[in-house]
Amino acid sequence: MRNIDQKLILKAIEESDNTLISTHKKLCLPIINRIYKKMINGIKFDDIKVCDTLIIDGHHRYVSISKN
Repeated sequence: MRNIDQKLILKAIEESDNTLISTHKKLCLPIINRIYKKMINGIKFDDIKVCDTLIIDGHHRYVSISKN
């Protein structure tokens, strides 16, 4: 299992067809990695909340899901 780093996140964003836009300017890599590890081990999380194309709640989950 590979850790998620800034380079991997930026690459995933560039290659993504996703149209959701983050309302956060910064995200925490340790939180993203912790959520990612839980997801690949089958732990379920609440839905990501979106309004139109803006992510309202779940920014770290959204990035974690992108690599899951």
